[in-house]
Formats: sequence, C-alpha cells, structure tokens
Amino acid sequence: QVPAGGTSPFHMEDSVWTHVLLVLQAALGMEDASLADILCALVHDFGKPGTARARLAADGSQRISFYGHGPRGVQDALDFLLDWQERFQDIDAGDICDIAFCVSKHIDFYSLEDCSQAGFFCNGRRRLLAMLARLFACDVEGSVMDPATSAFKYDLELLLDVQANIGGIPLSWPE
Repeated sequence: QVPAGGTSPFHMEDSVWTHVLLVLQAALGMEDASLADILCALVHDFGKPGTARARLAADGSQRISFYGHGPRGVQDALDFLLDWQERFQDIDAGDICDIAFCVSKHIDFYSLEDCSQAGFFCNGRRRLLAMLARLFACDVEGSVMDPATSAFKYDLELLLDVQANIGGIPLSWPE
C-alpha cells in the first residue's frame, strides 16, 4: 500500500496482506465473533488488488488508492465463501449474503456523519448492522494509523458511538 520511499499516516502497516492479517486477528480476538464475522474479516479487502492505483497526493508524495474496492471484491469473496461452504459446510447461504453485503458496503461506513445514519446501510436488519459494525471495528483496529490524524480520531469516535448506541440506531432514513 505504501510505495517504496513513501509514507502514509492512514495505513502504516505497509501492505494489504498485513492489514488483512491484523483485521483477522482483531476478529479472532472478539468474544462474540461468529464464523461469519471471522470470514468477513478475511475477505473484506479482496477487491484491493484489482483496484490498486498509484496517485500523487496533495503533499506531492506517491500514494496507492483502492477506490471502489468494496463492491469490486464481492465476486471474489463470494467465490471464496461458496468454495468454503462446499468444503466445510459450516456456513449457510444467509451468512454468505450478509458477508457479501458487508464487503460491498464496509468502506461506506467511514463516510457516515454520525451513528444515526448507520442503519441506512443494513436494509432494516439490526443483525446485519451489528455485523457491519464489528467489521468496522476490526478494520479500524487492523489499520495502523497515526492516532494524531483527524481521520483516526473521527473513525474511533464514530466506532464508539455506533457500539454504544447500536440498539437505538434507526434502521432507515427518517421520512
């Protein structure tokens, strides 16, 4: 993720693979993690290789971006999960659909203004919102960010807000 000689205050873990392992480790460390949560953590960034693009940042440094990697990763995640299901038969089709949804939408969670908007992403399903929030927590924990950046502070504040208020978050946009 960081070009040779470059730096990034947003992803200091240096590679997508390292990030995925950190996200997976975070999921494995959660007390209430289901197999679906763990597999979601594993496949959430499958779209990054196909969307990697070098770009010049505002400060003149080289950065690699992955715009659209969530939706782009859904098919690869589905292929992996369906193969997993065939081999191990320990995950059902509903969980696979929920994981695919979380893969597609996980990056959108970062653009929320506050936790009251989180329900918009879950198709009116609180279980799906909880799964997406757990992935968000693992993704934040698996991103070795500079805690001094405003992005880190915002992500942490949003995460804590969602976790504290998940039961009362409206499941759709107000009329």
